[in-house]
Amino acid sequence: MQSNFPQIVGQIPAGLTLQQTIFSSGAVTVPANLSFVYAIVIGGGGAGAAGTTSHGYGGGAGGYQEGWTPVSKVCTIGAGGVGGISTAGAVGGATIYGALIAGGGGGGGNSTNLNYLGGAAGAGSLANGTIGITGTSASITSTSTYGWSASYGYKDGVSGAGGSYNPGGSGIIGGGSGGIGAYAGGSGFGGAGVVATGSGGAGGSGYFAQGINTGTNVGGNGGLGGGGGGAGYNTSYAGGSGGAGAILLYY
Repeated sequence: MQSNFPQIVGQIPAGLTLQQTIFSSGAVTVPANLSFVYAIVIGGGGAGAAGTTSHGYGGGAGGYQEGWTPVSKVCTIGAGGVGGISTAGAVGGATIYGALIAGGGGGGGNSTNLNYLGGAAGAGSLANGTIGITGTSASITSTSTYGWSASYGYKDGVSGAGGSYNPGGSGIIGGGSGGIGAYAGGSGFGGAGVVATGSGGAGGSGYFAQGINTGTNVGGNGGLGGGGGGAGYNTSYAGGSGGAGAILLYY
């Protein structure tokens, strides 16, 4: 898999190996003698918007968090935001394991609510990314532990913001591109950003898989592991859904 970013932000402590990769909420079983595990948690990606008077904007990547946490017997996996027609993108859900939380990516904005920006990247906390809003970059700052502000949807960080008139932001997890064609979804650990060949935006790459390019006016879905959804071209075409979150356990 191709990426310009490392698999992890820090270093997995020596002697640990990846033991479980979790994609569904519910019960978690770890050896009874363990009190702590090292975990990576990834929030669900935000959905791309469907344009009204103009094209829509891409969804932000899900948040990313890692570290030691007390063992938990349950977990919550954040769902990707669901893309719709003639609407701003839905925000992704937060992923929770033990003491670690990764917020969902923000949904892309559209012209109905004067929301002309890509969705903010998810935070490394319970706070989800915001839907893209018009204004200065200072008014739409993401609270991501590692990521950048949404700005105009092009910033790269650990979790990338959604694109507006440009590609999605790249990082460990990529944001979706704007629905105007020829721009790539953000790159992530799951692969390089895919370039849109239709007028719908391409989904951002998640931690595990690249985003989707539909080659049509419909926005592509974000890759598994929090990728942001690509934007729809106009009122008749849906934005792409964000990629679902995940948890990785090392012990």
